[in-house]
Amino acid sequence: MPTSELFRLFFQYLEKERLLSANTLRAYKNDLNPFIEWLATSLNINSCKQLEQLTLAQIRAYWTQKRMNGLSQQSMRRGQS
Repeated sequence: MPTSELFRLFFQYLEKERLLSANTLRAYKNDLNPFIEWLATSLNINSCKQLEQLTLAQIRAYWTQKRMNGLSQQSMRRGQS
């Protein structure tokens, strides 16, 4: 399954099953979409199988890059939660 489909289903679950508000869904998407794009462009991760191989070091590299690009500490904490 492509990662785009996985995340689409995830957001659908949050909306339909967890009944999250539109504002909360928008915030989650705003936090996750850049990460999803980074996975595809930087690591060439485009499928669930590849996503299963994602390492903690790779996730840390993402946050390091975000911090080096000026993301505030507060925004990092919110995005990591």
